[in-house]
This record gives sequence, C-alpha cells and structure tokens, in this order.
Amino acid sequence: MSDELDPDLSRWFAAANQPLPNADFHARVSERLRQPYGGSGLARAVIRSAGAALSGLATGFVAPFRLGFSHIGLMAVSAAVLAIWATLQGA
Repeated sequence: MSDELDPDLSRWFAAANQPLPNADFHARVSERLRQPYGGSGLARAVIRSAGAALSGLATGFVAPFRLGFSHIGLMAVSAAVLAIWATLQGA
C-alpha cells in the first residue's frame, strides 16, 4: 500500500467540504422548535395515534390469514377465543 493520496478521494473530500449552515438557518430551526403545537398539533397527534392503533389491529387481524392452509386450526382457535372474549365483554 502506497502513501500517496488517492486523487478521487481527495476530490470527493474537497467537494464534501462545504460550509456549515449559517446562523440564520439555526435561528429559524430553533424558532420552529420553540413554537407551541396548539390545537391543530394536538388534533394531528390524536388522529395519527388512532391511525397507528387501527393499523396495528388490522395487521393483527389479517396476519393469521396470511399463514396458509396449514394453519387453519390456529385460525379456528383464534376465532373461537375472539368470539368468547367478545361475548364476555358484552355481559
């Protein structure tokens, strides 16, 4: 291995040596971080949380059906447990 500098590596390093963002950029980002979320931010958070919960429930419901025909028994047991649970919740 030689001690010579690789010209491509030197060129890439020179191209990547860009100045960092100025103080104006940092001030804008800091100001955005300090702004309160308000009602719209809270509403967005609630909607996104509900969407994530529904997505998880849908994934859990669909997952047994992706297993194939070899797991029909598992699906039947799962359906029975869900039916029993739903019946007990109604009582």
